[in-house]
Amino acid sequence: MKRAQRHSTGSVRFDKRRGTWGYLWYEAGKRRSKLIGTKREFPTKAAAREAVKTFTSTLEKRREASRVLTVNIVVGHYHEEKMPRRTDTRRSYDVWLRNHILTKWGDCSLAEVQARPVELWLGSLALSPKSKAHIRGLLSVLWDYAMWRGDVSTQRNPMELVTVKGATKRTRRPKSLTVEEFQNFARELEEPFRTMALLCCCLGLRIIDLCINNAI
Repeated sequence: MKRAQRHSTGSVRFDKRRGTWGYLWYEAGKRRSKLIGTKREFPTKAAAREAVKTFTSTLEKRREASRVLTVNIVVGHYHEEKMPRRTDTRRSYDVWLRNHILTKWGDCSLAEVQARPVELWLGSLALSPKSKAHIRGLLSVLWDYAMWRGDVSTQRNPMELVTVKGATKRTRRPKSLTVEEFQNFARELEEPFRTMALLCCCLGLRIIDLCINNAI
């Protein structure tokens, strides 16, 4: 029991051969040591312990900082384990992460990414409501991933409380081509794009549907 306590808190030792006090502790499974001073500087073990307090305080702060689960850390693990394999999805996720999420929250702990500050932040961005909803969705994915991985306790995802006004509304009215406009447009296309455009128009397909079918 005493040995386990020394491993967790460290101990002050006197080196008789050198006549110096040293502080010994274990960090990441490895034994570490630091010279405190000589017997003349610190006549008693109590004096040596008092001298080492400042160092142990700094050491504990460093340990606490290393235990903080930052958004940068979560994103790094997410990239390795759960990032979607589809190229288009990965690219869009990386854009939202790099340009917005990590710029704002990267050095923050995940615990700081709560509903109110996120909603206020999203409201300040010069983006469309749909884009803000995408960012909120990705933050929600990161929270779910951290719970799945066991980095945080299983709880209600705070991003479920974030509201993005107008996320389901169009910001611009869609443009519909007349028959004449479409014919003029099609004449400017080269093959196979002219045939693809005709198929999309006649069958009501999206261009992505044709690309996926061709890939399959």
